[in-house]
Amino acid sequence: MNLKNLALISTSLVALGFSATASQAAATMGRIDLGFTQWFDDGGEGSYNWPSVTGWGRVNIPYNDRVNLQLEFFGDGSLYGSGGEGSIGVGNVGAGAHINWRDSKEGLLGIFGATGRVWDTYYYSTPVFMAGLEGQYYCGQWTFYGQAGYMDSDTSSYSLQNAGFVRALVSYYPSPKLKMSAGVEYMAGDYENTYNATAWAWEASGEYWFGKSVPIAVTLKYRGRDSTIDYSSSPSELNSNAVTGGISIFFGGGDIEEADREGNSTEIQDFDNFRLY
Repeated sequence: MNLKNLALISTSLVALGFSATASQAAATMGRIDLGFTQWFDDGGEGSYNWPSVTGWGRVNIPYNDRVNLQLEFFGDGSLYGSGGEGSIGVGNVGAGAHINWRDSKEGLLGIFGATGRVWDTYYYSTPVFMAGLEGQYYCGQWTFYGQAGYMDSDTSSYSLQNAGFVRALVSYYPSPKLKMSAGVEYMAGDYENTYNATAWAWEASGEYWFGKSVPIAVTLKYRGRDSTIDYSSSPSELNSNAVTGGISIFFGGGDIEEADREGNSTEIQDFDNFRLY
């Protein structure tokens, strides 16, 4: 067998392998979320209220009918603010990736990682990194979603450092076009490598998708957070609440339940959850 024939056979085998993988893979799906958020922060250093704009894009790229890669990019930026420090610039920006094994009838198991930057109410910014494990269980009209991981930020910032977190969410689909979700999270780590810091976060949301011919959903979401820095003299607390209204544009899927379970199933949480000021 000469080299020319060997090259032809090798090329054919590679092409057959790729076409077999492509034939088994589900369709690529994505979504873009655009929103307007009103924030209310109340802490020992003063109260702050500000509106912000949010953007979030996700795309799920299936390798085959079980293994998926999901990429996402997100950002949030304040428009203006009022409070003890006057105008403020708060927000975050980042990118993340998920790799998971999924059965659209049963659930998924995977890993995730993300990096980005957070701005706090004192104009300081810090790089943030997180990574962890995640899983989902599908039970009829219910989806149970859990994450556990590690995050870190710069020690000169007003964010958690060297922290672990656990997060649990549950979603219910009264109809394939309507999704209702709620969740809670606990975080524990350090502040300035000296003090212990903890935080609780909770959320509730609803989405209604008009249909495949109009692949747009209206969304409403509430988020709350209570963080504490355990100073030796007296604890410092920050209570935060945010309400977001927006729209989501879907690329692929016949309804919101299908788009979730066969497309962009997973998500990176908002980096603002790790902010202590």
